Amino acid sequence: HKTELKNRDRVQRYLDLLQVLGEDLYFIHVDTPQRVINCDRLGELGQLSRSLELNWIRNFHYHVGQSKWEVKHYVNPLMCFETLWIMSRTEAPNA
Repeated sequence: HKTELKNRDRVQRYLDLLQVLGEDLYFIHVDTPQRVINCDRLGELGQLSRSLELNWIRNFHYHVGQSKWEVKHYVNPLMCFETLWIMSRTEAPNA
C-alpha cells in the first residue's frame, strides 16, 4: 500500500527485512546455511536462492543497503522503495 511506503520508519523496517532476506539468500547460495537467520524458512529460501544468480543476490543486497542510506538521509521513502522494486525487476534473471 503506497500510504505505508510514505512513512519513513515503516520503510526502514521493510528494508531491514529485505536486507535479512538478501543475506539469507546469499548464505544459502554460497552453501553456508548455518548463517541463515530465517532458518524456519530454509526450504523456501533454498528454492528461491537456486532460482537466482549470485550476482543478482549481491546487487539486490547492495541496492537495499543503498535504499536504507537514502531513506535515512531524507530521500523520499516511496521513491526509494519504487527504485528498489524497479531494480529488482530489471536485473532479475528472467525479468
